[in-house]
Amino acid sequence: MDKINNIQFASGELKNGVYKEPYLPLIYFMQKIWVSCPHCQGPALIQSTIPIASRAVVFIDSNHEKVKVAYAKFSCNNCANHFALADNLWFGTLQVYGESVCPYCKQFGVKQKIQSESIIASAIKPKIPASVTIQATCPKCDNQYEIITANIKKISLHSSYDPIFHLPLLLQISFKKSNTLWAYNIEHLLELEKYITATLRKKNYKIDRAEYKPGHKYYDDVDESFSTNLPQWVKEAKNRNLLLKCINQLKDKLKKDML
Repeated sequence: MDKINNIQFASGELKNGVYKEPYLPLIYFMQKIWVSCPHCQGPALIQSTIPIASRAVVFIDSNHEKVKVAYAKFSCNNCANHFALADNLWFGTLQVYGESVCPYCKQFGVKQKIQSESIIASAIKPKIPASVTIQATCPKCDNQYEIITANIKKISLHSSYDPIFHLPLLLQISFKKSNTLWAYNIEHLLELEKYITATLRKKNYKIDRAEYKPGHKYYDDVDESFSTNLPQWVKEAKNRNLLLKCINQLKDKLKKDML
């Protein structure tokens, strides 16, 4: 059990094949995330503080743009590598946008928005730059010139990476080649295990949408629990036994890595 901002969190109950799902948004599990260290590939822990209000919007989009992290620190159990949110690091892809008037044919008022190729961060500790110089080609006169821009966006391409620094999750395993089963920590994994084991699933909480009206961009994603955005293959009974085998493998992996 845990309590944050006067919200009581508790694990779900599985009894006689019935799983009573509590209010456990995915953002709750993000407080402790096991990842692979970018330096030694050993087990490492990200601990974070994420504000959760009584009517917080906890929806996380594909680029994690709505995740508001107050504090986070990374520490490796193996090589003692460490850094914090304030270091402004991102181990994933950065996408850069630039906008400028062509210096050659500006008398024609040609103005375009340029999207650069993705920038892959490859350094051991890749700091997000304050600005980037990108090459642009004018669509009117075909001349090339440089644009210096600070419009840099973090891109997360896979959910099997942490949303804070974009490091590969320690607890992930391939499922039927094209899918990946993943969890942030053992607590998350155990909750998934109960959900998958159940033959009947019931939500044991009520969503308060009083602050949001129908049609609001967050209306359908307010205060949802972790199962809301699970892919269909996790929910299907035909995959239950194989998924439970995968979960046991992840448990064994975590025990081995912690030795």
